[in-house]
Amino acid sequence: MNLDVTGKSLAGRFHLFFDLDGTLVDSRAAIVNAYHHVFASVLRVPFALTSHADLQKLLAMRPIEVFSQATEKSVDDCLAAYSEFYVANGARDVQSYEGAKAMLTQLRALGRSIGIVTNKGHQRAALDLSNTRLIDISDLTVLIGAEHTIERKPHPAPLIAALELSGATASQSIYVGDGPHDMEAAVQAGMACVGASYGYYPAHTLSAAGADALIACPLDLLTLIKEAD
Repeated sequence: MNLDVTGKSLAGRFHLFFDLDGTLVDSRAAIVNAYHHVFASVLRVPFALTSHADLQKLLAMRPIEVFSQATEKSVDDCLAAYSEFYVANGARDVQSYEGAKAMLTQLRALGRSIGIVTNKGHQRAALDLSNTRLIDISDLTVLIGAEHTIERKPHPAPLIAALELSGATASQSIYVGDGPHDMEAAVQAGMACVGASYGYYPAHTLSAAGADALIACPLDLLTLIKEAD
C-alpha cells in the first residue's frame, strides 16, 4: 500500500465529497468513444488524440468547450450526439475502480456522509452511478454536476455549493479527487484534500497541487479515516 499523509489532519472530518471520473469510476473509454462518434458522425472530421497529455487535457474539459473549439455552427448538434452516445454506451464503457463500492459502503457504516462533486453533467454522472451500482443517489448528501455552478473546478464554487447544500463546513470535510484541479479547488474552499494517485494524474502532480494525503487505491482511504479517528 502506497499511502502518504503530509498536510491537514483528517481527524474530525465526517463529511466526504468525491470527484467522479478518475476517482470512483474510470470513464476514459466512454468519453473518448463518444468524442470519436461525434467527430465522425456530426463534424465529419477525424478526432485526433495522440498522447497522454492530450488525453489529460481532454478529460479536464467540458464537452461544450471541446466542441466550441472544433466548430462554430454545430455545437448544439455535437452536444446532443455526445449525450445520446454516452447514455447508450455508458454501461459498457464506464467501470468503477476496484474497491470503490466497498470503500463507500464502509465509510457510510462508519457514520460518514457521502457527496459527489464533478465537472461532469448531472445526467451523465447519475447514469454512471446507476450503471456501476456504486452507491444509490438517495444515499448521497449532494450530487453537484456541471450545471450547478457557472464556475468549474479548479474554482472552489462547486465545492462551496456542496458544503452549503449538505449543511457541512469546510473544517469538517474532505474532498477526494484525482486531478490537480480537484486539489486546488479544495484548498481554496478550505477543505482537506486527498489525492487519488491511481486515477488520471500522478502522485507528484497531486502533491504539488496541495494534496494533504495520497492514496494508491480506493480502500486506502479507509485506512486514512480509521487512523485519523
